[in-house]
Amino acid sequence: MRKSLLLVFLIISVVSLFSANLFAQEDQANKVDYTFTLKSDCLPEPVEITSGSFMEGEVFTLPPFDFPEYIPNWQQLYNALVGTTFGLESGAINENIHLDIQLQQLDCNGGGFVDPTGEGNPFFVFLGIKVTGEQSGETALEDFYYFNEGKYATICFPMTPEFLAFLESMGIDPNDISFAYFLGGEYFTEGMTWEVVEGNPDKLCLYLSHFSQIVGGNGKLVGIAGKDKNIPKDYFLDQNYPNPFNPSTVIKFGLPNAENVKLEIYNLLGQKVDELINAKLSAGVHEVTFNADNLPSGIYLYKLTTDKFSEIKKMMLMK
Repeated sequence: MRKSLLLVFLIISVVSLFSANLFAQEDQANKVDYTFTLKSDCLPEPVEITSGSFMEGEVFTLPPFDFPEYIPNWQQLYNALVGTTFGLESGAINENIHLDIQLQQLDCNGGGFVDPTGEGNPFFVFLGIKVTGEQSGETALEDFYYFNEGKYATICFPMTPEFLAFLESMGIDPNDISFAYFLGGEYFTEGMTWEVVEGNPDKLCLYLSHFSQIVGGNGKLVGIAGKDKNIPKDYFLDQNYPNPFNPSTVIKFGLPNAENVKLEIYNLLGQKVDELINAKLSAGVHEVTFNADNLPSGIYLYKLTTDKFSEIKKMMLMK
């Protein structure tokens, strides 16, 4: 009997220790090492601006940097980006990674960027982010390094006087800014959203579902990104599906342009019971899941509001 009890005790102890170690590993944040460099054909070699490391859930900030005399006139360009933060949400990755962040497509004959498509679009940033994972190995710039579902990387540009002055010098309206991925000679916006976050100063924050080559420019960029990339010609708000539903349903809508978007849920008394979206979204088709676990059965209204469009539809929750 004693031997049996001792054996049970040992098994429970081993299982408990294994479980504790397993949960500790799951809860442990992954480490991100990084280097930020300038890369251009008119430089003999890339110029390292900064390097370091941070953990998931943290950010690093682009510091001031005085360019050597042999580097072309990119000081104003870089000063506009000083204070930009790069970060990853907790749980975004499953391994330690290294980020090789490159400021690319710099104009050797001026203080801006060159549009690789030859269309002359003005940019305020052109980044190539190459990822090397501890387990996954190197992901080329031409490929995507995806984050875990529902998790994002963030890049926030402080809208300082230097940033706004550089936008003006590039002919970019600060009220008509857009972002895109660049791949295979084309721009597209799937997998990213952005918004202006109020503060002192305000910040222009970009949320990314994966790393690759990223550009920021004027609103025209979204129109270019929309070519053959499922960008709708008109706004639409689809009927939710399934309908009736219990407890969750999907709401799908389309934006022909990047705009500020609100998606809100109301009851029949006109009371707002949930706000699903309140952010600037890229042009394209978007889907969001509404979970009504905490609401009683009944008819609800969902309202889509943008800068130029508004529509309301009904849906039925049956529990």
